[in-house]
Amino acid sequence: MSADGHHHQKKVKASAEAVERQREKNQKKIAEYRALCAQVQQKRNDKSYDDETFQLTTKLLSINPEYYTMWNLRRQILLEKFKIVGVEKKEALCSSELRFAQEGLKVNPKSYWVWNHRRWILENMPNPPWDRELRLLEAMLDLDARNFHGWNYRRYVVARSNKRTPQEEFDFTTTKINQNFSNYSAWHHRSKFLPQAYMVEELTKVIDDEFELVRNAIYTEPADQSAWLYQRWLLSLKADDEKRWKNELQSIQELVDLEPESRWALITLVHIMAKLQLQKDDALKILEKLEALDPYRREYYVDLGKRIMNPTNQPHELRVPPRSERAAGECGRHGPFMAATTRLQATSAHSSRLPVIAEATLLIGPACWATLALAFRSRLYESGLFCLLIAVALLCLIYRYPYVTPPSRTGCYRPDAEAGTVAGLILPPLVLAALILRLPDGIMFAYLLPFLRLSIWFSLLEALPILTQGWRKHWIMLWAMGFIVPTTRHSAVYYGVFVQPFMFLLGLATFRGTLHLVLTRFRRSFTFGEALVVTQTLSLLFLDALVSTLTKLHPTRVPQEMNIDRSETNVFMHALLFGMLLIGVLLVPLLRKIRAIRYHASHQQFVALSIGFYCATLAIVLFLIAPWTQLCLGAEPFTWVVYFILTPGAYRLGLIGYWALIIAIGVTVAYQHFPTSTSDLAVLNLKRKYFHVLATLMFIPGYILDPDFMHLAFSVALSALILLEYVRHYQVWPIGKEVNEFLSHFLDKRDRGPVILSHLYLLIGCALPVWLNRIPQGHNLAAVSGILTLGIGDTMASIHGKRFGRIRWPGTSKSVEGTMAFAITVTVTCCLLAGIGGVIVEGAKQWLSVLLCILLSSFLEAFSDQNDNLIIPLYSFALLHLFV
Repeated sequence: MSADGHHHQKKVKASAEAVERQREKNQKKIAEYRALCAQVQQKRNDKSYDDETFQLTTKLLSINPEYYTMWNLRRQILLEKFKIVGVEKKEALCSSELRFAQEGLKVNPKSYWVWNHRRWILENMPNPPWDRELRLLEAMLDLDARNFHGWNYRRYVVARSNKRTPQEEFDFTTTKINQNFSNYSAWHHRSKFLPQAYMVEELTKVIDDEFELVRNAIYTEPADQSAWLYQRWLLSLKADDEKRWKNELQSIQELVDLEPESRWALITLVHIMAKLQLQKDDALKILEKLEALDPYRREYYVDLGKRIMNPTNQPHELRVPPRSERAAGECGRHGPFMAATTRLQATSAHSSRLPVIAEATLLIGPACWATLALAFRSRLYESGLFCLLIAVALLCLIYRYPYVTPPSRTGCYRPDAEAGTVAGLILPPLVLAALILRLPDGIMFAYLLPFLRLSIWFSLLEALPILTQGWRKHWIMLWAMGFIVPTTRHSAVYYGVFVQPFMFLLGLATFRGTLHLVLTRFRRSFTFGEALVVTQTLSLLFLDALVSTLTKLHPTRVPQEMNIDRSETNVFMHALLFGMLLIGVLLVPLLRKIRAIRYHASHQQFVALSIGFYCATLAIVLFLIAPWTQLCLGAEPFTWVVYFILTPGAYRLGLIGYWALIIAIGVTVAYQHFPTSTSDLAVLNLKRKYFHVLATLMFIPGYILDPDFMHLAFSVALSALILLEYVRHYQVWPIGKEVNEFLSHFLDKRDRGPVILSHLYLLIGCALPVWLNRIPQGHNLAAVSGILTLGIGDTMASIHGKRFGRIRWPGTSKSVEGTMAFAITVTVTCCLLAGIGGVIVEGAKQWLSVLLCILLSSFLEAFSDQNDNLIIPLYSFALLHLFV
C-alpha cells in the first residue's frame, strides 16, 4: 500500500445527494467562468485597456492559463502602460509579470502560451534578469528533465543573454543525459551546441567521443529511441566516412547478439546496411524478424524491404542527404561545420609520424641491447630470433604505416589511436628477456627460456600478415623454422620443456584463440599493440599454470627443467586469475539472459536469475577452483589463507584494515565531491588520477612491509574487479546498475569497448612487476616500477602538463613540462624509498642507470598512444632489469 493509504481500499459509491451537490457546485463554477469570459471579451471589444481589464485577465488566466487570447489582450494592456511610465516602473511591471507567468507554469509547465508570454516580457524588459531565468530553468529541469518547452526556452535565454558558453551548455546536456539516457530534449539540445562548443581542429575527436556516449546509452537502454535518433544525426555528419558506418554496424551487431529482440537496434542495422548497400539478404531477414516482433508496422517494414532492393528510390530515413543539401537545411551553420569535419578526415591520415617513430625507437633500442646480451650469454638461437623480430617490426613500421594492423581485423580495434604494433610485438619478449638476463644459469633460467622463444614466435606470426596484407603462407615456413633452426646445444631445452610437438602447437593455439576471443568479444576495447600484450601475458601465464599442474599430476614423467619451486602466492595468482575468467566463460549464457530480461521480465525473475549467478559462481569456486588450488598448493586453500594472514602477527590484519580505510574514504570522496559531468577534460583527468594517488597510498606501504602479502593481495583484488566487471557489464542485481553509473563518470577515449578496462589496467600495471619479479635481492626497485610510474609519474605528468604545459611534443597532446614532472617526481620518490630502505640502489653507477630508465619511461609516456597503465609499467620493469 502506498504512503497515502489509498491503494487496495474498496471504493465507496457516492450517494445521490453528494453527486447532486457536486454537480451544482461545478455548474456554479462554469457559470462564473463564462460570466468572467464574457466580461473580459466585452472589455476587449470596447478596447478598454485599463487596470480593471488587466485585473480581470489576471483572474481569468489564473483559472485557465491556456486561454491564449487573454494573453494577447494582457500584452496589449502592458504596451499601453509602457507608453506612460518610466524605465523603473516598466522594470517593476515586467518583474511582476514574470512572477505571474511563473505561477502559470506551476499550473501547467508545458503551456505554449505561458512560455511565449514570458519570452515577450524579457524582450520588452529594460534589464532582463537572465541569471534568474537560468536558475529557474535549472530548477524546472531538475523536476522534469524532459520538458521540451523548458529546453526550447533555455536555448532562447542562452542565445539572448550570452551568460552561458556553448561549452557550458554542452556540459549541461552531458549531466542530464548521464542522469537519464531517455531524454530526447537533452540529446536535441546537445546537437544544437556541439558545432559551436569546439574548435574546428577538435571536431573529429569530439564526434568520435559522441559515438561512444551513444554506445553507452544504447547498451544501457536499448529499447529507448532517443539515443538511436541522436546516433542517426551523428552518422549524417559522417556521411562520407565508410569506416565509421562499418564500425557502428559491428557495434550494433554485438548489441543484437545480447538483445536479439531490440527493435531499434534491428531498425538501425537495416538503416546502415541500406546506406552501405551491403548484406541485402541479411537486411531483408532482419525486416522479416521486425514484422514478427512489431506486426502493427508490418507494411512499413515491407516498404523498407522494397526500398533496399531498389536503392535509387530510398525513403528519407534511409537516405543520408548529400552535403550540399545538409548545408542548405534549416540549421545553416552546420554546413561549414560538416565541411570542416570532412577536411579534418581528409588530413588525418597525414598526421605526424614522429610519435610512432619515437615510440618504436624507445622500444627497439632496449630490445637490441637485450639481443646482444643474449648473444654474450651464448643464447644464439634466442638472440637470432629476437633480431629477426626486431627486423620484422621495423619493416612493419616502414612499409605498412599507417596500415599497421592485420587487414582482416579492421574494426576490431580501439578507434582514433595508433595501432601500437611495435609495442605489441616487442614489449612482451623484451620483458621476458630482461627477466631471464638477470637470472644465473640454472633451473629457473632454463625454465623461462622456452617461454621467451614462444613469445617471440607469437609476435612473428602476428607480424607476417601485416607485411603480406593478410597472406599467411609464410606461417608454415616459420613453424618449420621453429623446429629446424635450433643449432646450439642449449636448444635441447626447447624440446625438454615442450617434449611433444603438440605442446608447442598448444601454445600457439592458446595464443591465437585468446587473441580471437579478445578482439571479437571485446571489440574496440584494445589497440593492436594492447591486444598483443594482454593476449601474450594470458597465454604464457596459462602455459605456466598448465606446467604447474602437470608437475603435480605426473612428477616422475616431467623433465627436470619443469620442476621449479613455485611460491604459494604464485599458485593463488594462477587460481584467482584463471578462475575468474573461467566463471565468465561458463556463466556467459546466464549473464546474457540476465541482461536480456531486465527490461522485459518481472523484477522477481530478474532477482532470481541474479541470485542464480552468485550461487553458480560460488559453486565454481568450491568445486573447480578450490580443488585445483589444493592440488598445486598441497594444502587446503582457505585454511592456508587464514594461516598466512594470522601467522606473522597482527600487522597483516592491520594492512587489510588500512587498505579498507583508504578505499572507503576514497570512494566516499569520489561520490560526494566529484561532479558527474565528464565533458570537462581537466575535471575528468583529475578524477582519474585521483585513483592513481589512492593506489600509491595503498601499494607502496604494503610492498615495503610485506612483498609476499602484496603479491597475494594483488591477486585477490584483480579477481574481485573481474567479478565486479561481470556484474557491471551485465547489470546483475543488486549493484550492477549503480556500479555502471559510478564508473561511467571516469570514462575517457580509451574506454571504447563493451568493457571498462582503465581500473583493471591500473591494478594490473601495479601488480605485474610484483608478480614477474623473481630476483630475491631485497626490495628490488623493478618490483615497484608499476606503482611508481603510474601512481607518481603518470599522475604528475598528466596533472602538471594539463595545468602548466606550454611546449608540446611534436605530433602529440603531451607537453614537455609534463614529461619533466614525470621524471622529477619518480626520481625524488626513488630517493625517498632508498633512504628508508624500501628499495636498494647501490653506488653512483646504479643511480645513473636508474635515472636513465626513468627518463626513457617518461619519454615513452609522452609519445605512446597506448594505454599508459598497461605499457609503461612493463617497459620500466624491463629497463630496470636490463640496466640496473
